[in-house]
Amino acid sequence: MEGPSLTDLIAFPKSEDGCFSSNLPPVFAFSESPSTGLEPGGQGAVAELQIHIVAAVPDGPHGPVWLKPLGQEATRKVTPEYQRTEVERLVQVLQNSANYQDPNPSVLIALRLAGNPFSLAERKLLEGLKENAVRNGASLSSGKLGLYVLALIASCEDPTRLLTSAQGTDTAPDLVTLLSNKLGQEMKNIEVKGHPLTTYYQVALALLGLCQQRSYISKSDVNTFTQAAMHDRFSFGHQFSVDTAAVAALALRCLQQGSYKPAESIRIASIKLSLQLFCAKTAPGTIGNLYSTGLAMQAFFANDKHIPSVVWDCRKTLQEVLAQVKQGAFQNPESASQILPPLVGKTYLDVDQVTCPKDVNNRPVPVLPAADSGEITVDYSVTDTLPGSQYFNRSITLKVPGGTTLLQVMRRAQEKQPEYFKFTEIITSWGPFITSIADIEATDTARTYWQFLNGPLPIPVGVAEYQPSDGEHIVAKFTTY
Repeated sequence: MEGPSLTDLIAFPKSEDGCFSSNLPPVFAFSESPSTGLEPGGQGAVAELQIHIVAAVPDGPHGPVWLKPLGQEATRKVTPEYQRTEVERLVQVLQNSANYQDPNPSVLIALRLAGNPFSLAERKLLEGLKENAVRNGASLSSGKLGLYVLALIASCEDPTRLLTSAQGTDTAPDLVTLLSNKLGQEMKNIEVKGHPLTTYYQVALALLGLCQQRSYISKSDVNTFTQAAMHDRFSFGHQFSVDTAAVAALALRCLQQGSYKPAESIRIASIKLSLQLFCAKTAPGTIGNLYSTGLAMQAFFANDKHIPSVVWDCRKTLQEVLAQVKQGAFQNPESASQILPPLVGKTYLDVDQVTCPKDVNNRPVPVLPAADSGEITVDYSVTDTLPGSQYFNRSITLKVPGGTTLLQVMRRAQEKQPEYFKFTEIITSWGPFITSIADIEATDTARTYWQFLNGPLPIPVGVAEYQPSDGEHIVAKFTTY
């Protein structure tokens, strides 16, 4: 039986090929030939890689048994019935959040995709989002506005003519036009300064919102975005960002389905991101870290033609995620909202397929318990070694109860030595975001931020959720993106 012939062409920087050839089984092998690249005018030579699947099952009766070629769709695995309790826990987290947080579009999207009757919590979220969009729509970031559009589509609302119960029809704002303008500002900044006004994660959400609304997106804007994907711009803190790549892959798939141009650039960038996400798989089954897995699963479901089902069997990922939910992970509504859709076999591309029943679910929502245990020792350091800054490095050892969050550790350090460990924060949908430590302030203009590390690795969740273990060394590092 002959093996598969050439299955596709893709342009990659040469530094990218090692990832795929190191994953066994199967192995993606590449043969390089010169190319003038994808940009108009052939600017920036890259390597054109011919992708073959070369892994084989050696014990076939007539020689190697070749795996299925690229192009065969993977089956979306959904949570088995006997594990639906874990899904219900996530739904409860999201419904509970409607009572104590500002309205979050990601939460409403996830609840609508879960397919349950339109609950009181969802109605409250919807009205809150609409009222906030009317009052503060112009101040929302491009990505947040993109999520607002997706949430409204999932709720059978028209984002081009937003009406609230306390508003007349003559003042209804057009969120789609506003989103289109914000995307234009992002693209202009990329052209002038080489990076978006915010981040590529936000740009991807903006594109996804406009695409799901079937709005106009210029060919040049699409090309700018695909070139960013091809030239590895989707990183944060000098590390490949699974979250950004996943949302970008969702946006590109939407653009493909909507027949946006340039079609070939969209196709090739989509394949590249799918393979990069595949390379972010970990042994336990997560993609990147646990909390980036939800968006990455959505990207794989949406782009299942690029990764064959035999290459990525999502059952392992699904079981790992469900096990973590059972152990109490995903208590933050933002993280829960990203993992819930793939657990029910949905992605953000399904928001326009949601039905909107009129019945209201009045079931009470139980409150989930928290855990606590023993006393632990945590080492906490704050460092600033950026070029041109005044060198700063301070450490403290603290004894705290088991189950203490990193934010609580930081507050304890601030109480003991405020001159070195005082900090400021702002509240976001992901929880507290640290803006300064020891009067060293992160700014958008300098593109600086505080990164929190456990040893050499970034912590996988926010400071209000992360619980250090006994003997752990947490480092707050002032760095750039």
